Amino acid sequence: MSQATPGLPEGGFPINVESPALAKHKRRKKTPFWRSPLAIVLVLLAAAGGGVYSFWKQQQSAQGLVIESIPPISTDELALLEFEFPLSDPNIDRKKLTIQILSGPEGAAIDPETGKFQWTPTEQQGPGEYSVTVQVRSNINPEAKSKQQFVVTVNEVDTPPEIEFVVAQTVEKGSSFKLPLNVIDPDEPPQKHRFELIGKVPSGASIDEEFGILEWYTGGDEIEADKMYEFEIRVSQADNPEVGSTRKFQATVKLSDPYLKLKQYLAGLDLEVETPDREAEGPFAGKGRQM
Repeated sequence: MSQATPGLPEGGFPINVESPALAKHKRRKKTPFWRSPLAIVLVLLAAAGGGVYSFWKQQQSAQGLVIESIPPISTDELALLEFEFPLSDPNIDRKKLTIQILSGPEGAAIDPETGKFQWTPTEQQGPGEYSVTVQVRSNINPEAKSKQQFVVTVNEVDTPPEIEFVVAQTVEKGSSFKLPLNVIDPDEPPQKHRFELIGKVPSGASIDEEFGILEWYTGGDEIEADKMYEFEIRVSQADNPEVGSTRKFQATVKLSDPYLKLKQYLAGLDLEVETPDREAEGPFAGKGRQM
């Protein structure tokens, strides 16, 4: 019978229990379950299930999509009208809806970001009554859609008329000055106007109340040459005087006639110029006719 060799297992090969391969095998730790492939698959399935549920829930909400009744609306011309359509499900995601105007007044639109109805009636659109038909459709379920009709009444708003800008005027002393005034009035239909001079009115000035023509005679003694005078004119609606505005401008009186200039100069010397119909008085009486 053979004897076992020391350091060798009976009937086998020698094994080095201190080898690096066996030491690494001994140190290997068990992988946690949450990091295992099975756990990852389960998480992905749960996420997919949640998405499916969310999609199913949105589908169910879209099935009952209805625009609720919209009462008659009143607004003013030139004023922005903006509102959000009332839906049967207030919690529905409006970003997943398509809202469009099927029929309505010119200028009406749907804000693509908010889905709100927006319209600013023009001057020509007031007063008036307008019917609007809108439709809302689900982007998730195109078959889910709803229509609604409502009425918007546009009220007329009186816009004050304005006199166009008047440049500074130069007027000859002793002349009759006329100035037609132009008016800007956006109101439709066109309105009749009333004109009046207000404030401190220069002597000899008047205005045609209906046609807005300013007249000014500058020959009066109260009107001085080389002096600036201010005019303030108010224009208003003939049937509604409270709706109006004012315009100011300046006019300077000048002397260009040599006779008038001489007359003004001699007036400063307490002298007068003899005219064909009136003789001078004082030391120069009758001197104007001497040759």
